[in-house]
Amino acid sequence: MERRGWIGVMVVSLALAGWPADGVVHGEAKADQKKKELEQIQRQKNETQIDIQNLKPRLAAHKQKLTELDKQMYELGLQEKQAKAEWSRAEKEWQTRSAIFKQRVRMIYQSGNMGYMSALLQADSVEEFLVRFETLRLIVKQDRDILNRYFAAKARKEQVHQKLIAVQQQLTKTRVEAKTVYDRLAEQVNKNQTKLAHLEDEEEIKKEELQQIEKWAYSDGDWQGGLLMRPVNGLITSPYGWRVHPVTGRKRFHAGIDFGGPIGTPIHAAADGVVKESRPASGYGWIIILDHGGLTTLYGHMYGSTVRVSVGERIRRGQVIAEIGNAGTSTGPHLHFEVSKNGILQNPIQYLR
Repeated sequence: MERRGWIGVMVVSLALAGWPADGVVHGEAKADQKKKELEQIQRQKNETQIDIQNLKPRLAAHKQKLTELDKQMYELGLQEKQAKAEWSRAEKEWQTRSAIFKQRVRMIYQSGNMGYMSALLQADSVEEFLVRFETLRLIVKQDRDILNRYFAAKARKEQVHQKLIAVQQQLTKTRVEAKTVYDRLAEQVNKNQTKLAHLEDEEEIKKEELQQIEKWAYSDGDWQGGLLMRPVNGLITSPYGWRVHPVTGRKRFHAGIDFGGPIGTPIHAAADGVVKESRPASGYGWIIILDHGGLTTLYGHMYGSTVRVSVGERIRRGQVIAEIGNAGTSTGPHLHFEVSKNGILQNPIQYLR
């Protein structure tokens, strides 16, 4: 009987030994999943960087073409300016010749002297005839000269105008071509830069989530607790998401939200739970992580001397767990507060009252 009982205990012990804790199994599975997701993102990132590298010769060609078109536009602009000035001079000359021509026609009409022959035949002597003939010859020559200058100015005006139109059409065509090249160039550059930036953002988020799982606590389950209690009464000084880090000056993903407040301000548990972590954590100063069943909350930048809970302790909603500090990488006293659901970072705002 004793032997059977001993054997039974051994069987049960071995069976239990073969059943790892659910949280560990799920945590390792979730970590493996996040690693695969991170590796996939990094592969896509590398492929995008290769695409950008392969695009460089084409981009360089587009830039060179755009530079040449810019030069053409500048030269055509100078030609347009010269043509406008030339057209202005031709217009003024034509207006001057037109005024002289019209005045001469008006004088001839008003005098009624339209027949040069009758003027010659009215001469009383040969000498008078010759004088009148020479006078009329000079008048006719002057009239012809006025007429020739008038039509020459008009023709020049039209010629210069056509030249100006041709230059302006070529300039418009070149501008359209340059705009097309520029838009294509900008689209290629922006498309790849946007894709790369998006992948870098996703990479940073996956790293943060993997860090949550591997280094901190992972809680598996279905969160049913509703909204969380605000851990402190202070104002939110830094939101969740991308920002320029106030210390490093580099763009970085902010995995939580910051509550401002003086050192010593009480920090309250956001919900009922169990203390999973309470320890120093590099740039976070001293951290506390509470497991709420499917949801974890992290509290950072405290000093260890103000912590009032220990690992494994069951905590009630609203219970004071520590005080605001200024430990770790921090520009001033505040509480860094994070929320994770099944190992995935969440925006804490959506869980707060």
